[in-house]
Amino acid sequence: MTEATQQPADPLLLQWTKYAFFLQLFLLAWMKHGIPIEGLDAFPTDLLFLVTMALWAAALVARQARLRLHPAFALLALYFAALALSAVFSVDRQTSAFKLLTQIYLLTLPVLAFNLIANLNDLKRAFACWLAAAVAVGAYGVATVLLFPFFGYHSFLSGPLHHFGTLPPGFYPRIELTFEYPAMLANYLGVSLMFVLVAERLGWLGRTQAIACSTVILVSALFALTPGFGGVVAMLGLWIWYCQRETSPGLARLALAGVSGVTILEVLVAAVTPVLHPTAPFLIHVPGLAKPIAPAVRLMVWMAAARTFLASPIVGHGIGVDPVSVPFQSPEETMAYPVTDAHNLILSIAAQCGIVGVAALVAIVWFVIRQARAAATPRPPEPLLFALSIAWLSGFVIEGLVGSFEDARHLWILLGFILAVSRFPKAERTA
Repeated sequence: MTEATQQPADPLLLQWTKYAFFLQLFLLAWMKHGIPIEGLDAFPTDLLFLVTMALWAAALVARQARLRLHPAFALLALYFAALALSAVFSVDRQTSAFKLLTQIYLLTLPVLAFNLIANLNDLKRAFACWLAAAVAVGAYGVATVLLFPFFGYHSFLSGPLHHFGTLPPGFYPRIELTFEYPAMLANYLGVSLMFVLVAERLGWLGRTQAIACSTVILVSALFALTPGFGGVVAMLGLWIWYCQRETSPGLARLALAGVSGVTILEVLVAAVTPVLHPTAPFLIHVPGLAKPIAPAVRLMVWMAAARTFLASPIVGHGIGVDPVSVPFQSPEETMAYPVTDAHNLILSIAAQCGIVGVAALVAIVWFVIRQARAAATPRPPEPLLFALSIAWLSGFVIEGLVGSFEDARHLWILLGFILAVSRFPKAERTA
Protein backbone atom coordinates (compact mmCIF):
# COMPACT_ATOMS: atom_id res chain seq x y z
CA MET A 1 0.00 0.00 0.00
CA THR A 2 1.23 3.51 -0.75
CA GLU A 3 1.79 6.03 2.01
CA ALA A 4 -1.37 7.62 3.37
CA THR A 5 -1.95 11.31 2.85
CA GLN A 6 -1.05 13.64 5.72
CA GLN A 7 -3.84 14.22 8.24
CA PRO A 8 -3.83 16.00 11.60
CA ALA A 9 -2.85 13.63 14.39
CA ASP A 10 -5.75 12.12 16.34
CA PRO A 11 -5.92 12.52 20.13
CA LEU A 12 -4.25 9.69 22.02
CA LEU A 13 -7.39 7.80 23.09
CA LEU A 14 -8.81 7.98 19.57
CA GLN A 15 -5.52 6.66 18.18
CA TRP A 16 -5.67 3.66 20.49
CA THR A 17 -9.30 3.10 19.52
CA LYS A 18 -8.39 3.02 15.84
CA TYR A 19 -5.45 0.66 16.45
CA ALA A 20 -7.79 -1.73 18.25
CA PHE A 21 -10.27 -1.45 15.40
CA PHE A 22 -7.61 -2.15 12.79
CA LEU A 23 -6.54 -5.25 14.72
CA GLN A 24 -10.20 -6.25 14.85
CA LEU A 25 -10.27 -6.02 11.03
CA PHE A 26 -7.15 -8.19 10.79
CA LEU A 27 -8.73 -10.84 13.01
CA LEU A 28 -11.81 -11.08 10.77
CA ALA A 29 -9.74 -13.66 8.89
CA TRP A 30 -9.93 -16.13 11.81
CA MET A 31 -13.47 -17.49 12.20
CA LYS A 32 -12.78 -21.02 13.36
CA HIS A 33 -12.79 -22.87 16.69
CA GLY A 34 -14.59 -20.09 18.54
CA ILE A 35 -15.55 -20.02 22.20
CA PRO A 36 -19.12 -21.40 22.52
CA ILE A 37 -21.50 -19.08 24.37
CA GLU A 38 -25.18 -20.08 24.56
CA GLY A 39 -24.83 -22.17 21.41
CA LEU A 40 -23.05 -19.43 19.43
CA ASP A 41 -19.32 -19.08 18.86
CA ALA A 42 -17.28 -16.02 19.86
CA PHE A 43 -14.09 -15.40 17.86
CA PRO A 44 -11.02 -13.20 18.44
CA THR A 45 -12.50 -10.32 16.42
CA ASP A 46 -15.53 -10.37 18.75
CA LEU A 47 -13.30 -10.02 21.81
CA LEU A 48 -11.39 -7.16 20.17
CA PHE A 49 -14.74 -5.46 19.55
CA LEU A 50 -15.21 -5.17 23.32
CA VAL A 51 -11.79 -3.55 23.65
CA THR A 52 -12.48 -1.17 20.77
CA MET A 53 -15.84 -0.16 22.21
CA ALA A 54 -14.34 0.45 25.66
CA LEU A 55 -11.61 2.66 24.18
CA TRP A 56 -14.09 4.53 21.98
CA ALA A 57 -16.39 5.12 24.97
CA ALA A 58 -13.42 6.51 26.91
CA ALA A 59 -12.50 8.76 23.98
CA LEU A 60 -16.08 10.05 23.78
CA VAL A 61 -16.22 10.76 27.51
CA ALA A 62 -12.84 12.51 27.35
CA ARG A 63 -14.07 14.49 24.35
CA GLN A 64 -11.23 13.16 22.24
CA ALA A 65 -13.81 11.80 19.78
CA ARG A 66 -17.30 12.80 18.76
CA LEU A 67 -20.26 10.68 17.82
CA ARG A 68 -20.98 11.06 14.11
CA LEU A 69 -24.41 10.15 12.75
CA HIS A 70 -25.47 9.02 9.29
CA PRO A 71 -29.05 9.02 7.94
CA ALA A 72 -28.71 5.30 7.17
CA PHE A 73 -28.55 4.61 10.91
CA ALA A 74 -32.34 4.96 10.83
CA LEU A 75 -32.47 1.89 8.57
CA LEU A 76 -30.30 -0.06 11.02
CA ALA A 77 -32.65 0.96 13.83
CA LEU A 78 -35.64 -0.12 11.74
CA TYR A 79 -34.04 -3.51 11.11
CA PHE A 80 -33.27 -3.96 14.80
CA ALA A 81 -36.87 -3.05 15.68
CA ALA A 82 -38.08 -5.78 13.32
CA LEU A 83 -35.75 -8.30 14.98
CA ALA A 84 -36.93 -7.20 18.43
CA LEU A 85 -40.58 -7.61 17.40
CA SER A 86 -39.78 -11.12 16.25
CA ALA A 87 -38.16 -11.85 19.62
CA VAL A 88 -41.28 -10.67 21.48
CA PHE A 89 -43.48 -13.15 19.62
CA SER A 90 -40.86 -15.91 19.45
CA VAL A 91 -41.67 -19.55 20.07
CA ASP A 92 -38.48 -19.62 22.19
CA ARG A 93 -38.09 -16.24 23.87
CA GLN A 94 -34.93 -17.13 25.77
CA THR A 95 -33.10 -18.15 22.59
CA SER A 96 -34.39 -15.10 20.74
CA ALA A 97 -33.43 -12.73 23.56
CA PHE A 98 -29.81 -13.90 23.49
CA LYS A 99 -29.72 -13.80 19.70
CA LEU A 100 -31.05 -10.24 19.82
CA LEU A 101 -28.05 -9.24 21.93
CA THR A 102 -25.75 -10.55 19.21
CA GLN A 103 -27.64 -8.46 16.67
CA ILE A 104 -26.92 -5.34 18.71
CA TYR A 105 -23.25 -6.24 18.29
CA LEU A 106 -23.56 -6.77 14.53
CA LEU A 107 -25.49 -3.55 13.96
CA THR A 108 -22.97 -1.62 16.04
CA LEU A 109 -20.18 -2.68 13.66
CA PRO A 110 -21.18 -0.32 10.80
CA VAL A 111 -21.72 2.49 13.33
CA LEU A 112 -18.23 1.90 14.73
CA ALA A 113 -16.64 1.69 11.28
CA PHE A 114 -18.36 4.88 10.15
CA ASN A 115 -17.12 6.78 13.19
CA LEU A 116 -13.54 5.51 13.08
CA ILE A 117 -13.02 5.76 9.30
CA ALA A 118 -13.13 9.53 9.22
CA ASN A 119 -10.94 10.16 6.17
CA LEU A 120 -9.05 8.52 3.33
CA ASN A 121 -6.01 8.02 5.54
CA ASP A 122 -8.06 5.88 7.94
CA LEU A 123 -9.54 3.89 5.07
CA LYS A 124 -6.11 3.12 3.59
CA ARG A 125 -4.93 1.80 6.95
CA ALA A 126 -8.10 -0.27 7.29
CA PHE A 127 -7.54 -1.71 3.81
CA ALA A 128 -3.93 -2.55 4.68
CA CYS A 129 -4.92 -4.47 7.83
CA TRP A 130 -7.81 -6.27 6.12
CA LEU A 131 -5.75 -7.25 3.08
CA ALA A 132 -2.72 -8.37 5.09
CA ALA A 133 -4.92 -11.01 6.71
CA ALA A 134 -6.84 -11.89 3.54
CA VAL A 135 -3.68 -12.41 1.50
CA ALA A 136 -2.24 -14.60 4.27
CA VAL A 137 -5.41 -16.71 4.17
CA GLY A 138 -5.21 -16.85 0.37
CA ALA A 139 -1.59 -17.97 0.47
CA TYR A 140 -2.53 -20.62 3.05
CA GLY A 141 -5.16 -21.87 0.63
CA VAL A 142 -2.80 -22.01 -2.34
CA ALA A 143 -0.24 -23.93 -0.26
CA THR A 144 -2.95 -26.39 0.81
CA VAL A 145 -4.07 -26.97 -2.78
CA LEU A 146 -0.49 -27.48 -3.99
CA LEU A 147 0.35 -29.92 -1.18
CA PHE A 148 -2.88 -31.90 -1.43
CA PRO A 149 -1.79 -34.28 -4.25
CA PHE A 150 1.14 -35.39 -2.09
CA PHE A 151 -0.59 -35.79 1.28
CA GLY A 152 -4.38 -35.93 0.79
CA TYR A 153 -7.09 -35.62 3.42
CA HIS A 154 -5.65 -37.98 6.03
CA SER A 155 -2.67 -35.86 6.94
CA PHE A 156 -1.73 -32.56 8.55
CA LEU A 157 -3.90 -30.97 5.84
CA SER A 158 -7.06 -32.14 7.59
CA GLY A 159 -7.19 -28.77 9.40
CA PRO A 160 -7.61 -26.49 6.35
CA LEU A 161 -9.65 -29.06 4.37
CA HIS A 162 -13.44 -29.43 4.55
CA HIS A 163 -15.60 -32.49 3.99
CA PHE A 164 -17.35 -32.93 0.64
CA GLY A 165 -20.87 -32.23 1.90
CA THR A 166 -23.23 -32.85 -1.01
CA LEU A 167 -20.36 -32.97 -3.52
CA PRO A 168 -19.34 -36.36 -4.93
CA PRO A 169 -16.40 -37.71 -2.92
CA GLY A 170 -13.09 -37.93 -4.73
CA PHE A 171 -9.41 -37.14 -4.62
CA TYR A 172 -9.67 -33.36 -4.81
CA PRO A 173 -9.33 -30.62 -2.18
CA ARG A 174 -12.17 -28.58 -0.74
CA ILE A 175 -10.81 -25.96 1.63
CA GLU A 176 -12.15 -24.06 4.62
CA LEU A 177 -8.80 -22.73 5.94
CA THR A 178 -9.43 -20.33 8.83
CA PHE A 179 -13.23 -20.46 8.57
CA GLU A 180 -15.79 -22.97 9.78
CA TYR A 181 -17.44 -23.23 6.37
CA PRO A 182 -16.18 -22.90 2.77
CA ALA A 183 -19.09 -20.60 1.86
CA MET A 184 -18.05 -17.99 4.44
CA LEU A 185 -14.43 -18.30 3.32
CA ALA A 186 -15.39 -17.58 -0.30
CA ASN A 187 -17.58 -14.67 0.80
CA TYR A 188 -14.79 -13.05 2.82
CA LEU A 189 -12.24 -13.58 0.07
CA GLY A 190 -14.62 -12.17 -2.55
CA VAL A 191 -14.92 -8.90 -0.63
CA SER A 192 -11.14 -8.87 -0.16
CA LEU A 193 -10.61 -9.35 -3.90
CA MET A 194 -12.59 -6.19 -4.62
CA PHE A 195 -10.45 -4.33 -2.09
CA VAL A 196 -7.38 -5.38 -4.08
CA LEU A 197 -8.89 -4.34 -7.42
CA VAL A 198 -10.00 -0.89 -6.31
CA ALA A 199 -6.74 -0.32 -4.42
CA GLU A 200 -4.83 -1.03 -7.63
CA ARG A 201 -7.06 1.30 -9.64
CA LEU A 202 -6.53 4.11 -7.14
CA GLY A 203 -2.78 3.58 -7.05
CA TRP A 204 -2.67 2.30 -3.47
CA LEU A 205 -1.23 -1.01 -4.70
CA GLY A 206 1.24 -1.58 -7.52
CA ARG A 207 0.20 -3.72 -10.49
CA THR A 208 2.54 -6.60 -9.57
CA GLN A 209 1.37 -6.56 -5.95
CA ALA A 210 -2.27 -6.53 -7.05
CA ILE A 211 -1.80 -9.47 -9.44
CA ALA A 212 -0.08 -11.54 -6.75
CA CYS A 213 -2.73 -10.71 -4.12
CA SER A 214 -5.63 -11.31 -6.52
CA THR A 215 -4.22 -14.66 -7.61
CA VAL A 216 -3.91 -16.22 -4.15
CA ILE A 217 -7.30 -14.82 -3.07
CA LEU A 218 -9.10 -15.99 -6.22
CA VAL A 219 -7.57 -19.48 -6.19
CA SER A 220 -8.51 -20.02 -2.56
CA ALA A 221 -12.05 -18.73 -3.12
CA LEU A 222 -12.40 -21.10 -6.09
CA PHE A 223 -11.28 -24.17 -4.11
CA ALA A 224 -13.89 -23.49 -1.45
CA LEU A 225 -16.05 -25.29 -4.05
CA THR A 226 -19.25 -23.49 -3.11
CA PRO A 227 -21.98 -22.19 -5.42
CA GLY A 228 -21.49 -18.84 -3.71
CA PHE A 229 -18.38 -18.43 -5.86
CA GLY A 230 -20.85 -17.32 -8.52
CA GLY A 231 -21.31 -14.15 -6.48
CA VAL A 232 -17.58 -13.47 -6.71
CA VAL A 233 -17.75 -13.90 -10.51
CA ALA A 234 -20.81 -11.63 -10.68
CA MET A 235 -18.92 -8.99 -8.69
CA LEU A 236 -16.06 -9.18 -11.17
CA GLY A 237 -18.56 -8.77 -14.01
CA LEU A 238 -19.94 -5.59 -12.44
CA TRP A 239 -16.41 -4.25 -11.95
CA ILE A 240 -15.47 -5.00 -15.58
CA TRP A 241 -18.63 -3.20 -16.72
CA TYR A 242 -17.72 -0.18 -14.61
CA CYS A 243 -14.11 -0.02 -15.79
CA GLN A 244 -14.78 -0.74 -19.49
CA ARG A 245 -18.13 0.99 -20.13
CA GLU A 246 -16.52 3.95 -21.90
CA THR A 247 -13.40 2.46 -23.49
CA SER A 248 -14.88 -0.94 -24.50
CA PRO A 249 -18.70 -0.69 -24.37
CA GLY A 250 -19.15 -4.07 -26.07
CA LEU A 251 -17.10 -5.84 -23.42
CA ALA A 252 -18.92 -3.87 -20.72
CA ARG A 253 -22.33 -4.99 -22.00
CA LEU A 254 -21.14 -8.60 -22.23
CA ALA A 255 -19.86 -8.46 -18.64
CA LEU A 256 -23.16 -7.01 -17.43
CA ALA A 257 -25.14 -9.73 -19.22
CA GLY A 258 -22.82 -12.31 -17.67
CA VAL A 259 -23.80 -11.13 -14.18
CA SER A 260 -27.37 -12.32 -14.71
CA GLY A 261 -26.24 -15.58 -16.28
CA VAL A 262 -23.81 -16.39 -13.48
CA THR A 263 -26.42 -15.58 -10.82
CA ILE A 264 -28.96 -17.94 -12.41
CA LEU A 265 -26.33 -20.64 -12.78
CA GLU A 266 -25.32 -20.19 -9.13
CA VAL A 267 -28.89 -20.90 -7.99
CA LEU A 268 -29.30 -23.89 -10.33
CA VAL A 269 -26.02 -25.46 -9.21
CA ALA A 270 -27.09 -25.01 -5.58
CA ALA A 271 -30.62 -26.36 -6.12
CA VAL A 272 -30.06 -29.70 -7.84
CA THR A 273 -27.41 -32.39 -7.96
CA PRO A 274 -26.74 -35.36 -10.23
CA VAL A 275 -25.53 -37.28 -7.17
CA LEU A 276 -28.46 -39.13 -5.64
CA HIS A 277 -28.59 -39.10 -1.86
CA PRO A 278 -30.76 -41.23 0.44
CA THR A 279 -32.63 -38.26 1.97
CA ALA A 280 -33.88 -36.80 -1.33
CA PRO A 281 -37.68 -36.45 -0.89
CA PHE A 282 -38.24 -36.75 -4.64
CA LEU A 283 -36.38 -37.08 -7.93
CA ILE A 284 -36.45 -34.72 -10.90
CA HIS A 285 -36.73 -36.26 -14.36
CA VAL A 286 -35.42 -33.94 -17.06
CA PRO A 287 -36.22 -34.80 -20.71
CA GLY A 288 -33.04 -35.74 -22.51
CA LEU A 289 -31.16 -36.86 -19.40
CA ALA A 290 -30.66 -40.59 -19.02
CA LYS A 291 -30.72 -40.43 -15.22
CA PRO A 292 -32.86 -38.37 -12.84
CA ILE A 293 -31.37 -35.63 -10.71
CA ALA A 294 -32.05 -35.01 -7.05
CA PRO A 295 -32.86 -31.88 -5.09
CA ALA A 296 -29.69 -30.71 -3.36
CA VAL A 297 -29.79 -30.06 0.35
CA ARG A 298 -30.13 -26.33 -0.34
CA LEU A 299 -33.36 -26.83 -2.27
CA MET A 300 -34.67 -29.03 0.52
CA VAL A 301 -33.98 -26.39 3.17
CA TRP A 302 -35.36 -23.60 0.96
CA MET A 303 -38.65 -25.48 0.78
CA ALA A 304 -38.63 -26.07 4.52
CA ALA A 305 -37.83 -22.40 5.25
CA ALA A 306 -40.70 -21.32 3.00
CA ARG A 307 -43.06 -23.55 4.98
CA THR A 308 -41.79 -22.06 8.25
CA PHE A 309 -42.40 -18.57 6.89
CA LEU A 310 -45.94 -19.43 5.73
CA ALA A 311 -46.73 -20.76 9.20
CA SER A 312 -45.94 -17.34 10.73
CA PRO A 313 -45.65 -14.81 7.90
CA ILE A 314 -45.84 -11.49 9.79
CA VAL A 315 -43.13 -11.68 12.46
CA GLY A 316 -41.73 -15.19 11.92
CA HIS A 317 -41.20 -17.80 14.61
CA GLY A 318 -38.38 -15.97 16.37
CA ILE A 319 -34.95 -14.55 15.70
CA GLY A 320 -32.28 -17.12 16.54
CA VAL A 321 -34.67 -20.07 16.41
CA ASP A 322 -33.52 -22.52 13.75
CA PRO A 323 -35.51 -21.73 10.59
CA VAL A 324 -35.41 -25.38 9.45
CA SER A 325 -34.43 -28.87 10.55
CA VAL A 326 -33.95 -31.06 7.49
CA PRO A 327 -32.37 -34.52 7.83
CA PHE A 328 -29.54 -35.09 5.37
CA GLN A 329 -27.39 -38.10 4.62
CA SER A 330 -24.35 -37.78 2.38
CA PRO A 331 -24.31 -39.67 -0.94
CA GLU A 332 -21.73 -42.16 0.34
CA GLU A 333 -23.87 -42.57 3.52
CA THR A 334 -20.93 -41.83 5.81
CA MET A 335 -22.43 -38.65 7.29
CA ALA A 336 -25.93 -37.98 8.59
CA TYR A 337 -27.03 -34.81 10.34
CA PRO A 338 -29.90 -32.31 10.48
CA VAL A 339 -29.40 -29.14 8.45
CA THR A 340 -30.71 -26.16 10.42
CA ASP A 341 -29.47 -23.28 8.24
CA ALA A 342 -31.79 -21.94 5.52
CA HIS A 343 -28.87 -21.37 3.09
CA ASN A 344 -30.67 -18.30 1.74
CA LEU A 345 -30.49 -14.91 3.41
CA ILE A 346 -34.02 -13.77 2.59
CA LEU A 347 -35.63 -17.09 3.49
CA SER A 348 -33.63 -17.22 6.72
CA ILE A 349 -34.88 -13.80 7.81
CA ALA A 350 -38.39 -14.52 6.49
CA ALA A 351 -38.66 -17.71 8.56
CA GLN A 352 -37.31 -16.08 11.70
CA CYS A 353 -38.69 -12.52 11.43
CA GLY A 354 -41.44 -12.65 8.80
CA ILE A 355 -42.39 -9.95 6.34
CA VAL A 356 -41.48 -7.26 8.85
CA GLY A 357 -37.88 -8.42 9.02
CA VAL A 358 -37.57 -8.91 5.27
CA ALA A 359 -38.94 -5.41 4.56
CA ALA A 360 -36.43 -3.82 6.95
CA LEU A 361 -33.56 -5.80 5.40
CA VAL A 362 -34.63 -4.88 1.87
CA ALA A 363 -34.55 -1.20 2.88
CA ILE A 364 -30.85 -1.55 3.76
CA VAL A 365 -30.16 -3.38 0.49
CA TRP A 366 -31.96 -0.67 -1.49
CA PHE A 367 -29.86 2.00 0.21
CA VAL A 368 -26.64 0.28 -0.94
CA ILE A 369 -28.02 -0.17 -4.45
CA ARG A 370 -28.65 3.57 -4.56
CA GLN A 371 -25.07 4.22 -3.46
CA ALA A 372 -23.76 2.00 -6.26
CA ARG A 373 -25.95 3.69 -8.85
CA ALA A 374 -24.98 7.14 -7.67
CA ALA A 375 -21.27 6.25 -7.74
CA ALA A 376 -21.60 4.93 -11.31
CA THR A 377 -23.10 8.11 -12.76
CA PRO A 378 -21.21 11.26 -11.73
CA ARG A 379 -18.21 12.85 -13.40
CA PRO A 380 -15.58 12.43 -12.21
CA PRO A 381 -16.50 8.83 -11.31
CA GLU A 382 -16.36 7.42 -7.80
CA PRO A 383 -14.68 4.00 -8.13
CA LEU A 384 -14.14 3.61 -4.39
CA LEU A 385 -17.81 3.94 -3.41
CA PHE A 386 -18.90 1.81 -6.38
CA ALA A 387 -16.40 -0.94 -5.56
CA LEU A 388 -17.37 -1.12 -1.89
CA SER A 389 -21.08 -1.12 -2.78
CA ILE A 390 -20.88 -3.94 -5.32
CA ALA A 391 -18.65 -5.97 -2.99
CA TRP A 392 -21.37 -5.71 -0.33
CA LEU A 393 -24.22 -6.40 -2.75
CA SER A 394 -22.41 -9.41 -4.20
CA GLY A 395 -21.54 -10.84 -0.81
CA PHE A 396 -24.83 -10.06 0.92
CA VAL A 397 -27.42 -10.36 -1.86
CA ILE A 398 -26.07 -12.48 -4.74
CA GLU A 399 -24.21 -14.96 -2.55
CA GLY A 400 -27.12 -14.60 -0.13
CA LEU A 401 -29.26 -16.46 -2.66
CA VAL A 402 -27.39 -19.65 -1.74
CA GLY A 403 -26.17 -18.86 1.77
CA SER A 404 -27.22 -17.16 5.00
CA PHE A 405 -24.79 -14.29 5.51
CA GLU A 406 -26.88 -11.99 7.68
CA ASP A 407 -24.50 -12.60 10.61
CA ALA A 408 -21.24 -12.13 8.66
CA ARG A 409 -19.13 -9.65 10.65
CA HIS A 410 -17.09 -8.56 7.63
CA LEU A 411 -20.21 -7.59 5.65
CA TRP A 412 -21.57 -5.35 8.40
CA ILE A 413 -18.17 -3.68 8.77
CA LEU A 414 -18.08 -3.24 4.99
CA LEU A 415 -21.43 -1.47 5.23
CA GLY A 416 -19.77 0.95 7.66
CA PHE A 417 -17.01 1.57 5.09
CA ILE A 418 -19.70 2.43 2.53
CA LEU A 419 -21.32 4.89 4.94
CA ALA A 420 -17.94 6.45 5.71
CA VAL A 421 -16.94 6.90 2.07
CA SER A 422 -20.35 8.35 1.21
CA ARG A 423 -19.54 11.20 3.62
CA PHE A 424 -15.97 11.82 2.43
CA PRO A 425 -15.33 15.14 0.65
CA LYS A 426 -15.82 14.74 -3.10
CA ALA A 427 -12.10 15.21 -3.72
CA GLU A 428 -11.36 12.12 -1.60
CA ARG A 429 -14.19 10.01 -3.03
CA THR A 430 -12.97 10.60 -6.58
CA ALA A 431 -9.24 10.33 -5.83
